[in-house]
Amino acid sequence: MEIGGEGTMKHRRIMIIGLLFLCSFSLLVARLAQIQLFDTDTFSKERVNLINQSITQRTSQFVVNNGRGILLDRTKKIRLNGDEKPALVLFPFLKNKQWPINELADIIHVPEQTIATAIEQAKAPFIFNEETLTLTEEQMKAINALQITGVEALKVRTESSDLSPSYVLGVVKQNPQTIKKLYPDLLNNGDISQDTPTGVLGLEKAFDPFLLSRDQTKLLYHVTGTGDPLFDESIRVSSESNTEYYPLKVVTTLDANIQELAEEAVDQSQLKKGGGVILDAVTSDLLAMVSRPQMDSQHPFTHQNLMLEPQYPGSVFKVVTAAAAIHNNIVHEGEMFNCDQNPYGTGKGTRQLGQLDFENSFYQSCNYTFGTLANRLMETDSDILTHYASELGLTQKVGWTDDVFRFKQF
Repeated sequence: MEIGGEGTMKHRRIMIIGLLFLCSFSLLVARLAQIQLFDTDTFSKERVNLINQSITQRTSQFVVNNGRGILLDRTKKIRLNGDEKPALVLFPFLKNKQWPINELADIIHVPEQTIATAIEQAKAPFIFNEETLTLTEEQMKAINALQITGVEALKVRTESSDLSPSYVLGVVKQNPQTIKKLYPDLLNNGDISQDTPTGVLGLEKAFDPFLLSRDQTKLLYHVTGTGDPLFDESIRVSSESNTEYYPLKVVTTLDANIQELAEEAVDQSQLKKGGGVILDAVTSDLLAMVSRPQMDSQHPFTHQNLMLEPQYPGSVFKVVTAAAAIHNNIVHEGEMFNCDQNPYGTGKGTRQLGQLDFENSFYQSCNYTFGTLANRLMETDSDILTHYASELGLTQKVGWTDDVFRFKQF
C-alpha cells in the first residue's frame, strides 16, 4: 500500500507540474498572439503602435528639417529661430566599407585622416565640421555627383542663428506631457508625436500652435543588427510636409539688426543684472529686448526675463500723480515745493534741488512734490490714484487677444 501511494503521489506531482507548464506556455502563446496579431496598433494602456515601433527600431535617421515654423523679423527676410545652411552629412557605416574618401577630401579641402577619424568616432549620422566647414553650391554638386551611399551634401535646418539665445525668442524642448495636454487631437491623429518639441519660453511658446512641427524631413535607412545598411543604396528622403501651408511663418516686430546692437551694448556696458527694451516711438512695436543674466538654452529656467518681471513703478507713477493733480486742480498758482526734503517731508532728501514749482518739479522728478500731491489727492478719495493709473493703462494686462487663423481667443 505504501509503494502504491508513493507512485500515486509522484504521478500527481508530474500532472501538476505538466499542467503548470501547459498553462504557462498557453499564457505565453496568448501574449505573443496579442502582440503579433490582435493589439499591434494599440498595445498596452499607452496604446503603442508596435508595427511603427518595430520599423523605427530597424530604421536609422538624420533629421534634415524638423518642420517647425519660422520666426521672421519685421523685414520678413531674416530668420530668428535657426537657418538653413549647406552641410555635409556622413553616416557611421562608412567605417565598415571601402569608398573614395580621397575624392571627398579633395572636394572639401580637408585631410583624409580628419574625415576618417570623425566617422570612426560617430555612432549616428552627423554633420561634418558643422562649425567650420562652409560648402559652396559647386562643392555640394560635386559631392553628390560621387553617388556614395552615406555621403550627402544638402541644406540642413539648424537651431542656431546669428542672434544670441534670448528670452524674447525663447527655446523649444521635448515634453511628452505638454504634447498630451495641449494637442491631444493632433497626437491621436498622428500629425505629431510625443517627441515633437514645443516652445517653453518667449515667442516660441506664445506662437507654438502656429510653429508646431507638422512633419520632418529626414534621411532614412534600414539597418542590420550591426548598424550597417540593410540594402545598398538604401538612404532615402522622407517628407510628407504640406509645403503650401507648412512650415508656417510668423512675422514679428523685432528688428534683428537692432536686437544684435542691443545685445552688444548691454555686454559692452558689462551689465550683470538688468536689460533693455527698444520700442518704436510711433507704433510702440517691440524692436528689441535684452535681459541679463543671459538665457542658457540648455537650462532656460535658471534665470528670468527681467524685462517682463513686475517692478515697483517708481518715478513712472509721478505721471499718474501729475495727471490727477492737473485734472483735479489741486496745485495752487505760484506754489513752490521744498525739494531738498525727502518724500515725507521729515528730513533731507537724497538730492538737494531747492525750491521748485510744479512744472520744474516734474522736470526734475522731485520726490517731495509728488509725495505731497499724492497725499493731498488721497485726502478726498483713497482710490483716486488707482483710478488714474487704470485710465492711463497701467493696471491692465499687457497683451492682446483675438481670433487668429483657426484659433479662438488666441
